[in-house]
Amino acid sequence: MIYVNIRGGLGNQIAQYIAARNLAIRLNTGVCLDISFYKNIDSQTTQRDFLLNGFNIQAEFMSDALAGKVRRSRTFLNKVINHFSKDKIIVINEDDANAQAIFQNPIDNIYLRGYWHRHEYFSKVKQDIIGDFNLSYELGDEQSKLLKMVSKSNSVSIHIRRGDYLNLLNKSRYGACDEYYYSEAMKHIEKETEDPTYFIFSDDVAWCRENISSQNKIKYVSLGEGSHTTFEIFLMSRCRHNIIANSSFSLYGAMLNINENNIVIAPTPWFNVEKEAEEQRLGKDWVRLKRNI
Repeated sequence: MIYVNIRGGLGNQIAQYIAARNLAIRLNTGVCLDISFYKNIDSQTTQRDFLLNGFNIQAEFMSDALAGKVRRSRTFLNKVINHFSKDKIIVINEDDANAQAIFQNPIDNIYLRGYWHRHEYFSKVKQDIIGDFNLSYELGDEQSKLLKMVSKSNSVSIHIRRGDYLNLLNKSRYGACDEYYYSEAMKHIEKETEDPTYFIFSDDVAWCRENISSQNKIKYVSLGEGSHTTFEIFLMSRCRHNIIANSSFSLYGAMLNINENNIVIAPTPWFNVEKEAEEQRLGKDWVRLKRNI
């Protein structure tokens, strides 16, 4: 069994699940999710919901007792006890020196702790895992209408994340993509394809209406927080092409895209810091366009 700590927003949840499924598929074993993070969010942490169950995930859930046992295993005494246990679970932190070696030579009965954003974790098992990201629920009338519009047009998703990216800390670390990046991305799409219809996903529609324009059709997709976000990622993955933000939300909308020969445009630099994040996250054939910092 591959155990994995699930935390953060939906993009992070998808990354963690993919890493665990990558190992489980290669070992012919199962995945077990520790979702205790969502039961113990303190006031200093951004409030998040567990949303992966909006997809057709192939996983079990850890009991509170087992999750607690794994957390306690970080103490020295419990590490000694766990070492001699027949059913020990080995904890692998993403920043451990040997963490990436696990993906070269997988071993069973491990617990992954971290975010695990690497494109290769998905690409190497894509055909085995893509069905996991079909929706687990029936679409409502408005959702069905949007999906039909996406399917019948030369659809291009555009994700524009502002919101929390505009606060002082996140602005210096991540930085929101500017109108120049989106303008150049749309020019590239219009050069390479015909008659695109843009589907804009954003937490700041007012800014988009003021700063994003095109002679082609634009449709705004804004269904609110919560379970709708699984549908939004699903809808991105059904668009013919994707223009993404430096955000795991649209990163996985593009990564899960089911269309052949699709164009994905991503910003560079990905973050203002952590330069290695770009090479780890983005597909090798994705178009990278400069954003202003």
